Amino acid sequence: EDIGNNGIVDCSIASGNEEGYFTISTARYNNDPTSTACVVSTAGEASSTATIFDAEAEVTEFKLEIIAKDRSQRPKQTTGMVSFRIMDVDDNLPRFSMNSYSFA
Repeated sequence: EDIGNNGIVDCSIASGNEEGYFTISTARYNNDPTSTACVVSTAGEASSTATIFDAEAEVTEFKLEIIAKDRSQRPKQTTGMVSFRIMDVDDNLPRFSMNSYSFA
């Protein structure tokens, strides 16, 4: 069991967030002082990120490299990849150029 600085883990985004769409924080997992979780969230206002995270947008997949590192004098660290894929939802109503159509 790590205690003191050895038990404190900091998380960071190493790559994939050049546009600054995401933030990362560190949280205790299930309030267990020996377990740490890295929490990735969207940055900014919900209205601005809704435009960014749209399946019709140019970018529909994001890949982040995450680093978790303890604060010991000889720090140990690990990296991992997290991928997000924006899936399409029928968010646009159909539009017609005329009010009615006739077919024979």
